[in-house]
Amino acid sequence: MNKIKIGFLISLFGLIALSCTEEQDAKLKDDVFNPLSFVDKLQKSACPDKRVCVFDIQQDSSTGIWQGELSNAVAYKTILEVFSENDIEQQIKLLPDNSILEPYGLIRVSTAQLRGAAKHSSELVSQGLLGQPVRILKKEGDWFYVQLVDGYLGWIESLSITPYSETALRAWNESERAFVLNKNLDVYNEQGQIITELVAANVISLIGEPINEQQKIQLPDGQIGFTYYLQFLRASEWIDMQPNPESIIGIAKTYMGIPYVWGGTSTKGFDCSGFTKNIFLLNGMQLPRDASQQVQCGETIDTNNGFENLKQGDLLFFGKKSSNNKKERITHVAIYLKNASFIHASGEVKIQSLDPSSEIFAPDRLETFIRAKRISKDCIGTYAHKL
Repeated sequence: MNKIKIGFLISLFGLIALSCTEEQDAKLKDDVFNPLSFVDKLQKSACPDKRVCVFDIQQDSSTGIWQGELSNAVAYKTILEVFSENDIEQQIKLLPDNSILEPYGLIRVSTAQLRGAAKHSSELVSQGLLGQPVRILKKEGDWFYVQLVDGYLGWIESLSITPYSETALRAWNESERAFVLNKNLDVYNEQGQIITELVAANVISLIGEPINEQQKIQLPDGQIGFTYYLQFLRASEWIDMQPNPESIIGIAKTYMGIPYVWGGTSTKGFDCSGFTKNIFLLNGMQLPRDASQQVQCGETIDTNNGFENLKQGDLLFFGKKSSNNKKERITHVAIYLKNASFIHASGEVKIQSLDPSSEIFAPDRLETFIRAKRISKDCIGTYAHKL
């Protein structure tokens, strides 16, 4: 009987030992460093929105070496440390590229085209406006890969940018800068020749006071010019501006009829979020670029029982509601006026209504309405880079 018990116990301990060994092996497998999983998790935490940050890292299938580039310095340091600890070979670069001696710049043309690739035939994804700062991350041929002040990334032809050192950029920022309010304005040299044009939200530096409606200005590329009947908002006043619904609506209505342009943020042509971005910029607020980013700003206003709670200047968002495990998708934005009417860029800048009894009722917009937001001064959040 004792032999049987002893034999049973030996067998039992053997099974327990085998089970423990299997558990340890499984744990060891779990503890083995998985670079692909690590990179994926790091990307989701450090760069969840690739419109505003660079995180392009992959493993070369032939050499096994990890290569690529990213723009987040903290993520770069993390990946170098973790890869080093696990003897993972890498050739990963941090942007800006070392070849870029002056990593900052100012847009020097009234409207610079931001494209998805370094060629004129590539999709227009946004626009940079004269006098706005950029980070220059790398260069390819005659193109700069840049980050705009709203965080958006893309390629701009190098002739459209004047590179600046950090010291020179600081000097520009300390000059008598002003936002242009005119929709379109020519700039002349001393001989009376047109040297460039200005559009609303361009930034120039004022020189002295106007004389007989003529204002002397400095452009971002250093040129000195003269304008007539310049309307402007001083940057020093802009910094302290608070949301002004009447001003927002007033500027929006002056843009009536301006054509819709995919990627447009200027008075030459707007897309829906470029329209709202431009108007709010001239009212002291730097909105994110896209409607799907702008919807993350501000306070949600209750519209369950209609639009009575809305105020002039609130933003209306449209798209597809979440359903069947599909995420909500915001595709359009407009500015609320009153009595269920709104102004937006769709075909052209125009006024429509969410009221079925209105002559300007837009049934497709009522059907796709998602929510309304009241925008606050700090809306830009994580989208703007610090210059």
